[in-house]
Amino acid sequence: MSKNRQDFLNDDFIKNGERLLKFVAEYHNNIRKFPVRPSPDLKPGYLRVMLPSKANDKPISFESVFIDIFNLILPGLVHWQSPKYHGYYPTGFSYPSLYGDILSAAFSCIGFTWSACPIYTELEIIMMDWLAKEMDLPSKFIFDSKLGGGGGIEGSASESVLIVLIAAREKKISELLSDSSKNMKYYDVLSKLRAYTSDQTHSSIIKATRLSAIQLNIIESDKDLRLGVEELQIRIKQDLENGLIPFFVCCNIGTTSTCAMDNIEEIGQISKKYNLWLHIDAAYAGSLFLCKEYRQSFSGINLAQSFNFNPHKLMSICFDCSVLWVEDINVIKMALGLSAVYLKSDYPNIVEYKDWQVSLGRRFRSLKLYFHIKLLGMDFIKAQIRNNVALAEYLGDLIRTDERLYVPYPIAAGMLCFCVNKSNSLTQVLFKKLNEHDIYLTSTEVKGRFLIRFPIGSSKCDKEDVDDAWKLIKDILNDINDTNQDHNDITQTRSTYI
Repeated sequence: MSKNRQDFLNDDFIKNGERLLKFVAEYHNNIRKFPVRPSPDLKPGYLRVMLPSKANDKPISFESVFIDIFNLILPGLVHWQSPKYHGYYPTGFSYPSLYGDILSAAFSCIGFTWSACPIYTELEIIMMDWLAKEMDLPSKFIFDSKLGGGGGIEGSASESVLIVLIAAREKKISELLSDSSKNMKYYDVLSKLRAYTSDQTHSSIIKATRLSAIQLNIIESDKDLRLGVEELQIRIKQDLENGLIPFFVCCNIGTTSTCAMDNIEEIGQISKKYNLWLHIDAAYAGSLFLCKEYRQSFSGINLAQSFNFNPHKLMSICFDCSVLWVEDINVIKMALGLSAVYLKSDYPNIVEYKDWQVSLGRRFRSLKLYFHIKLLGMDFIKAQIRNNVALAEYLGDLIRTDERLYVPYPIAAGMLCFCVNKSNSLTQVLFKKLNEHDIYLTSTEVKGRFLIRFPIGSSKCDKEDVDDAWKLIKDILNDINDTNQDHNDITQTRSTYI
């Protein structure tokens, strides 16, 4: 039988694979040489004129496709792993977790049930327990404790909040429908359910409530940008008086704008009082929990019903790898479990991760955790986290030496925000001019104040990179000062800011 095209590709796989892996290594070794962002000449739709309008009928050589990396792919990349990238929040990379990604793609299984591919489920359960124990999470979140809880890996924190919101919704509706004295119908209950969160919470909670047909009460944050506890109680009482049904509150350990930390203990007590499901979204800052010295912000986590964070950020694992723990896995199963004949298992009481997500199929993400932890060790992973935190504190100290600048909120988890003192307009000018140079920054606006966000992004970032960024900030600030008509606007002292 003659070989088909796939067989020929198989023969070339090692040769081409070695070339591709060499490119990956050279890319990371030389990433400082790349401009962090594409050329400003690049406009939406630029690629359409560079590629044919239809797919090729005949195969094209690997050499030709490999050249496309340089001609088509690299020019359009924002280099998130660059030490000059400080936008949004960092996404991780490590060679060990890349090994896991390669194997996951190579095996190409779709591990929706234990029977479909046992190792998918087995390894994920163990990895979730490894992480939970390393973070000293409450026993109720650990499979080994046999208290009914456990964890799983999602694609993102946005998926996690949607999953637990649906689970909490179905749990509350089931409780009320089981009470015959209330004589309620499913959609009667659904229309009255109310969820609560802070105005600093990531927009994913808004999307999740829309997708799950839930009304959301957004609570104004306090002066420290934490969910307003008193206002939360007032809103809950008002809703109860109006015949509505409070059932869910989402709080933050590390908000997107400023990495603010909600008071979990106080919110947890309110949730317990009113029988609300408490979810903690720690997408970025949750990795801090690995280091004992940072755990004061997590006081009260024992009161939560669910908790998530993203190892693909500060833990430096390749995207995507978002972990979620719940105190009762049966609630997740009740809300999202499927009963199709072709999905039935011979082991009805085991964990089936198809019930932890919207889609059926799932990748072998636990391999990334396994390789990352095994080959790097937890001591190294924790040291990386501590280094990010220290670099942000170092930059904060530098910024505070210049009375023209202001750091209005606490620096947390390698994330700081700063602004030009008492001037939104000049902060915007500084932000714009910084991004015209070889650095990538994002901004936010909090309670009317425009802020420049500066998370320590890539694990490749070091003290020299921070010094370079600080020099750039000062140089641009001096240029603004020289050209600014209202000299006093930029030289106000911090004592007059508020």
